[in-house]
Amino acid sequence: MIEKYSNLLGVNDWVTKVIFVLIVVISINIFTKVILINLKKQIEKTENNWDDAFVSSLFRPITFIVWMLGIIFTVQLFNENEHLLDNSFISNLKKSTFVIGISLFLYSFSKHLQELIIEKNISKNIDFDDSTIEAISKLARLSILIIATLILLQTFGLSISGFLLLEALVG
Repeated sequence: MIEKYSNLLGVNDWVTKVIFVLIVVISINIFTKVILINLKKQIEKTENNWDDAFVSSLFRPITFIVWMLGIIFTVQLFNENEHLLDNSFISNLKKSTFVIGISLFLYSFSKHLQELIIEKNISKNIDFDDSTIEAISKLARLSILIIATLILLQTFGLSISGFLLLEALVG
């Protein structure tokens, strides 16, 4: 089937495969957006605000993961013909895509929770210290970034213990 379209377009097989992958990625992206928008509409009807924060935090990470996996799959198709990259590097890219996607979700979720807590306290006229809530939220987001960075370093073969030792020596 791919050969038929390749001959019709007058291009190589891998170019047709790349175009097909691009169409599939765009379709999956639109499909996930529609599902998330419908889910968000349903969840907004509930009184619980935590689920609103959860679903709102899913948009960017899912879009990122879908597009990155599409790009990685395209690189794999190109690599089958050209053999420019090692397969372990492509595997590490897939792993790092999920690590970054989960980190994006957690980062966004902590930001949404901060906004929810502040909004809830304001609406109930509760006396609170918003700078404490912001500080805790910023510490949580910083922790997420540090842990994600350490996981990514380990994924690409850099020793975390060596990195931490270097950090301790530098100061």
